[in-house]
Amino acid sequence: MAAVASSTFWERKSKPIEKQKTMPDTIDQNQQMTPADTYRWPQKVKRYGLNSHPFLRLFVGLFENTIPWNKHPKGWDAKLLNEHIREALLPALRPTDCSDASGDPFRDKYYLKNIALEAALQADEHAELVALRSRASSNPEAVKAEVLHFFNKRKQVRFTEWWDFMNGKYPNEPAWIFCVLKSIFDECGRGVRRPPDSVEADPLRTFAAAVEQGKFVPGVCIASRYVVERMKHLNGTNRYLHNGWTRIPGISTLGPSRDGVQLLAFLGRKARWCVASEGTGRIYLQDCDFFVLCEHNKPVVGARIGKTTIYEAAGYRNGAQPFTHDIELLRRVVFPSQTWVFYSRRHSESLNSDLQSWSDEQWRVVLKRFPFGWDHAPEHIRNDIALKNEVFASLIRQAALDPFWANYFPTEFAGRAEFTQLAKESWKEHLTKSPVKLSKIPEKFLSDPNIRKAWQTGWENCAYLRAIDAVEIPEQILQMDTFKPRWAAGWVKALSHAALKDLKAYSKRIPHELRELPNVREAFINSWQAELRRSPESFKHVPEELIALPGVSQAWEAELRRYPASFKDVPDELREMPSVREAWIQGWEGQLRHFSESFKYLPQELRDLPNLRDTWVSGWEAQLRCSPESFADTPAELRELPSVRNAWISGWEAQLRSLPKIWRHLPHELKELPRVKDAWISTWEAELRRSSRSWINVPAELRALPNFRQIWINGWEMQLRNYPRCWGSVPWELRELPFFHDVWISAWAAELRSSPESLQHVPTALLEIIKEALKDCRMPLLESISAVLFSAPEFVCSQKEMFALWDSKMRQALSDGHPAAPQILLDGWTAYASVNAVRLEAAPESVRDAPRFRDAWRKSWMGQRWDPWTRHLLQQMNRPDLIGKVIEKWSSLHSAGAESPKPATQGITGAELPPECAANAKLRRAEERRWRGIIQENPRAFPRVPRSLRGDPKLLANLRAVLGPEIRSNPLIWETLDEAIRADACLQRVHRIATRGNPDLAAEFKVPEAA
Repeated sequence: MAAVASSTFWERKSKPIEKQKTMPDTIDQNQQMTPADTYRWPQKVKRYGLNSHPFLRLFVGLFENTIPWNKHPKGWDAKLLNEHIREALLPALRPTDCSDASGDPFRDKYYLKNIALEAALQADEHAELVALRSRASSNPEAVKAEVLHFFNKRKQVRFTEWWDFMNGKYPNEPAWIFCVLKSIFDECGRGVRRPPDSVEADPLRTFAAAVEQGKFVPGVCIASRYVVERMKHLNGTNRYLHNGWTRIPGISTLGPSRDGVQLLAFLGRKARWCVASEGTGRIYLQDCDFFVLCEHNKPVVGARIGKTTIYEAAGYRNGAQPFTHDIELLRRVVFPSQTWVFYSRRHSESLNSDLQSWSDEQWRVVLKRFPFGWDHAPEHIRNDIALKNEVFASLIRQAALDPFWANYFPTEFAGRAEFTQLAKESWKEHLTKSPVKLSKIPEKFLSDPNIRKAWQTGWENCAYLRAIDAVEIPEQILQMDTFKPRWAAGWVKALSHAALKDLKAYSKRIPHELRELPNVREAFINSWQAELRRSPESFKHVPEELIALPGVSQAWEAELRRYPASFKDVPDELREMPSVREAWIQGWEGQLRHFSESFKYLPQELRDLPNLRDTWVSGWEAQLRCSPESFADTPAELRELPSVRNAWISGWEAQLRSLPKIWRHLPHELKELPRVKDAWISTWEAELRRSSRSWINVPAELRALPNFRQIWINGWEMQLRNYPRCWGSVPWELRELPFFHDVWISAWAAELRSSPESLQHVPTALLEIIKEALKDCRMPLLESISAVLFSAPEFVCSQKEMFALWDSKMRQALSDGHPAAPQILLDGWTAYASVNAVRLEAAPESVRDAPRFRDAWRKSWMGQRWDPWTRHLLQQMNRPDLIGKVIEKWSSLHSAGAESPKPATQGITGAELPPECAANAKLRRAEERRWRGIIQENPRAFPRVPRSLRGDPKLLANLRAVLGPEIRSNPLIWETLDEAIRADACLQRVHRIATRGNPDLAAEFKVPEAA
């Protein structure tokens, strides 16, 4: 028989893996390898740098598939993972009320929905279930519902304890919280009656330290290892035999120890017994001891033994046990006079009571597991020296585990010195935990001072751990000076954590020696006050000595402030107390403040109190301000009060300010009030200032007001100045106003100054308005028109008639002496001359000599049709004076009647290449390349391309590639294009597609037939 293994499960090596990807390249010789160093972690642990976060590393190893890794393209980090766990995963583990039938996921996964009634009633000895057994046959459905609620409520309490503890102990480690709670809760899922194990801080602390040190890897179940680690923190019965009988004491005047209950639950869980639940195990241990036989660390037989009867023995999963020889030998040694009441769920069989029929091999196996049956073995077995030494070593180990076995030491070994010393130390240790066992200690040990000292220490420990009555304590212990403080501390602890049923018992059980101690009395009072705060109805159980204390009535005072109608439940002793009555009045004040209709439930004795009546009136006033339509429900006695009527009017005013359309629903008497009408008018004015489009919703009686129409016009003016493209949304009656024409022109001028690229969005309607405005306009408007016309040279050259009209107006302004006219005239002619080969005599005299105009004029003429040799000469010459003379010569020749070059944008339609270029293939290719580049940069220069080159496929491709997207995005520019461009079949098809969804545009712009 071997004792408990000394090595911890953290040190268990994981399966070795060759060529680990996560293995460090170099390892310090002084650094010890851990299981985490050899475990094959997911690749994402290394990718996102989680090796320095052990809890997150463990989480990824266990729940890698629960993370949406593609959610963050830039990658995850520790902060993002913690946020995802806290916000997306942890809420699913928050315990919910088991009685709530809303069908939440937690309830469906972890609470029982159905149960085998008979098996559930017989498997648990809880008092509530025992009481339900008699009703199961008469009303099974009702009993089944109560049994389900019992088991689910017990699980809910334990789930909540785990949730509160983990979130309070590890608030910054959501990954660790999720790993632990998920494993613990899944062990007690929907089909399990047993609640989770109770939460313990020390095992979890050791567990967390093992994870941080790399001694825990995902291959081990967290819930199972928590149970193992929890067993190592038990005191006394934390050790059990891996091969042999282990005794779990339960019969005691002090009740079963906490360590014994936990050990029984641990072994019961491994054997699948009903005592796996600590509640069931505690009930079983109240009147019986448990003997558990383990083989290879696995429980195979469990026996429940009372004072005079062996009640039952069951094998694994409550089945028939095959270890009948071990059971019979245990009975012969320990309980020779007791009778068996053999119990098995599957079948019963008679025990083999004939020891003489056992074979030698059976004796050797049984004695190794239970060496205390040595005296019952045959003589030839006892003469085996090797077996004798092995049995003696097992005796020593088992006696050291539990001094109970010292009473059954074989006579052949009882006189050895090793046994005497071992038995003394074992009893000494045992007495410190169970001092009531003093009567079972052999006489020869009672005179030892250390035994007496251990007995006294044991009573002190028991007095601190449990609320012990004086009759249970020996007189010698009561007279000790050190015992009374520990005894009082035990009662203080018991009172601090007592429930109502325990408090009722403790009120009578508190020893007289402790009742008057300050700390005990304070704990007694505080526990009753806390119970009253939880449930004021428990006042009927409060001892009479505490009723007069101020804190006792505070619970009812708080209850009355929340629910004043519960005054009928207040005990008669408290109703006349001033503080209780004041709390009752305060509760009704709050009730009337929030629910004015509850005045009809107000007791008659309180209706005449001024403060309650004022609160009632104030409540109705607040309600009318929020919901004025409830005026019909207002009591008749309040409707004529000025304050109530004013609150009603204020409520309608507030409604009108947020929704002016409800004017037609207002009572007629309110429509005549000036303050209400003013609120209505001011609301519509604010609405018009916010959005001029809401004019259509303005009532007809308000549209006739002058200020309303002016606000409407001002709103559209502001909108048009900020966004000139909204002209299509301006009402027709405003478009006809000349004032709006000026505003629109000025708005486009400002738009083109800030962003010249907006030229393509200028509508054709603007040009018509400009033509009309040029006939009779003032100088400020001329400045805006100039900004529109000369925003781009290409735009100017297509509006020659308008330019002539503008030129005449500007010359008139110049003659009138307007200070801005010379500069505007110079800017306009410079822009016009940059794209038109104009005669020098056509420009005003004040403009001709300006250097800026001269440069633009020369560049324009240099871009006209020249023979290749002249163009080459002009491009290579560094003689500005010579270039100027050539241009002036050409200009004078054409002004004298020669054919002048056409403007650049109109092109030289019908012109051909010079004969020397057409005959020379090299020059022709050079011309083609040059024109391709020009068209790619400025497709509107296509009319200037010689006719013989317009069929070049690459040139046409450049034209379509640039103009096609522009026409598709803005079909309005089609009208501004030259006829040579609009003759292209591909561009015509693009324009038809762009205007297909708009019949107005398709009708306005007629596409010419393709040539």
